[in-house]
Amino acid sequence: MSGTKKKFARELSRRIVLGVFVILFIALSVTAYMSHSIVVRESERTVSQILNATALDIEKSLESAEIVAKNVSWLAMECLDNPDQLYYLTKQAVLRNPTVVGCAIALRPEYYQGKHYFAPYTYRATGSDTVTSIQLGTDAYDYFCMDWYLIPSLLKEPVWSEPYYDEGGIDEMISTYGFPMLDEKGEVLGVVTADVSLAWLSSKMDEIKPYENSNTMLVSRAGTFVATDSSVDMRGESLMSSAIASRNDGVMTVSREMLAGKQGEDSYSTGRDREFAVFGPLSNGWELSIVCLYSEVLKDSVRMQLILWSLGIVALILLFYFCKRIIGRSSKPIVEFSAAANEIAHGDFDVALPDISSEDEIQLLRDSFDEMQTSLKDYITELKSTTAVKERMESELNIASSIQMHIVPDRFPHTEQTDLYARIIPAREVGGDLYDFYLKDNEKLYFLIGDVSGKGVPAALFMAITCCAFRFTTGIGMSMEERITKMNHVISVGNEQGMFVTLLAGVINLKTREMRFCNAGHNPLVVIEPGKKPYFLEQNPNLVIGILPGFQYREQSVGLPKGTILVMYTDGVTEAEAEDDSQFGEERLLEWASTISRGDDAQTISDSLLSAVRAFTNGNVQNDDITIMTIKIN
Repeated sequence: MSGTKKKFARELSRRIVLGVFVILFIALSVTAYMSHSIVVRESERTVSQILNATALDIEKSLESAEIVAKNVSWLAMECLDNPDQLYYLTKQAVLRNPTVVGCAIALRPEYYQGKHYFAPYTYRATGSDTVTSIQLGTDAYDYFCMDWYLIPSLLKEPVWSEPYYDEGGIDEMISTYGFPMLDEKGEVLGVVTADVSLAWLSSKMDEIKPYENSNTMLVSRAGTFVATDSSVDMRGESLMSSAIASRNDGVMTVSREMLAGKQGEDSYSTGRDREFAVFGPLSNGWELSIVCLYSEVLKDSVRMQLILWSLGIVALILLFYFCKRIIGRSSKPIVEFSAAANEIAHGDFDVALPDISSEDEIQLLRDSFDEMQTSLKDYITELKSTTAVKERMESELNIASSIQMHIVPDRFPHTEQTDLYARIIPAREVGGDLYDFYLKDNEKLYFLIGDVSGKGVPAALFMAITCCAFRFTTGIGMSMEERITKMNHVISVGNEQGMFVTLLAGVINLKTREMRFCNAGHNPLVVIEPGKKPYFLEQNPNLVIGILPGFQYREQSVGLPKGTILVMYTDGVTEAEAEDDSQFGEERLLEWASTISRGDDAQTISDSLLSAVRAFTNGNVQNDDITIMTIKIN
């Protein structure tokens, strides 16, 4: 008993804990999903704000370089008559503007007669606080072919150059802002430049890392890296080359959108992790981008989820322990009731029940057990009486079934002129289908097949009455329509229950092979003639038997060629149902008739039809009586 109590307490505790675990799992999963979504959205919003703020800061710095170039251009236009003054302008531009590391006033070829090149240039070398002024144009350095001079001259508008390494001067990666000087006719006089160090921009990239492993980059209009953070130095390299090398569709998509000058954000998988990129253009056409790892964004959220799961598992273990202890104490009376119920199950209905002092559901259970003992005693007594009655009824039904089967003939004629076979398969112990036949003087074959409405004993009694009426009228010299009319009158009188029977009755002259028949609401018989397809014999409409006394039935006659096979059946054949509720039907019946061999005898043909019906139903419960009669005319 103690082992049973422990097992019950353990099993109930396990189910309680399992239910709580499912609820906890759903709650924590939903919480994790929502918290992760909120954290990701907030992180994307924050990174986007950082990107916009950084873009404004960089634009201010670049704008100061653009202002320097514009101001120097305006002053240079006033000092073109004094070439030495141009050196002074470039020097002052570098000294007074920390952002600008180099300034040049590059005039067009032969602006001053006898001087093909004239480009005063002042720069501040990396790591030096002093500035140096030089003549930039030489045969070794044809600045007319340089992008920083050529592109602004051709476009006649200011342009930021692609990043390049200024070797021998500033000695670092720079980008040059070229501002064309135009005369009153719009002709280019020269280009004023302001050089910006990309090292300063790279240090700026390091300052705006939202997360430890975030990557920040600045890309030029043509897709060249202007500046990157210190985690990876890609200055001067191509954005698309880097994207192609990554072999990542998400990186390719972001790169294309950045080259198109778009603003937005996108996420993609790198195989080991997922990333999201926030990007946007600067006023000069450059594109700033910040790339973050989702694993870093969700790091704190994941840590919190692990803590919650750990606390939840500890709570479940404690819940299981306390449930087991509490249920073990509370289930002791139930275990005692279980032992008493086991004794009752073995027939000891007088076993003593445990005493319960508490006025709760356990007390109610004890009273229920007590009432059950009394009820079981009464039930056993009643069951013995009911079983005896049931056995007597089953015996009577078996006798009725045996009597019914003896009403229909079981010896079938097999002569040179005809071959006949019939069979009934009732759906219950007794049924309402019937058949009968009578061979008179080996010349006339009378036959009958019918189906009584309803099932069970009433249908069986009605079937017996119909068979007796047929035998009685067969012995009287009447036509077929007179016989059926007489049968209908006899059966209809006193039929207060409103039962009826469908009939197909006829007589075949075996010498002349003429068949006279009358169909009273029954299924049409199947005719299989030599050389023809099987078909249903046309019939005159007649009322079913047992409904209307005095109804005049009409008979039909038809000649039967030698070798004709007649197949008669009840609706238990055509209405046999498969598992999908589809019925065997008349179309399948004709298909079956076209497959039989004309050399088979009547029994083989009947068994073949029964096999076809059972194959169609495939074990489905038979819901109606099945009767088959086959007559073969030799």
